[in-house]
Amino acid sequence: TGPSKGVMVPHAHALTDAHDSMLFGGYVPGETIYCPLPLFHAAALWDGVFTALLLGGSVAVVERFRVSRFWEDVRRFGANVAM
Repeated sequence: TGPSKGVMVPHAHALTDAHDSMLFGGYVPGETIYCPLPLFHAAALWDGVFTALLLGGSVAVVERFRVSRFWEDVRRFGANVAM
């Protein structure tokens, strides 16, 4: 597909995506969302960070995802949602 390309996305689109994730994902206020994705990825920001902020919750971000540490990370952060 060629080299990576930047995409211009309005802020309203990002917030709408986060709001839809919150409404249709079954989340409740105060959730802790475990986000193993890098923060330069749209899904990490929109469905992880922004959704947690809209919920008044928190997001747990790891430096590097390791399958072998998944459950340890979930317990350590008290996460009740994983992306």
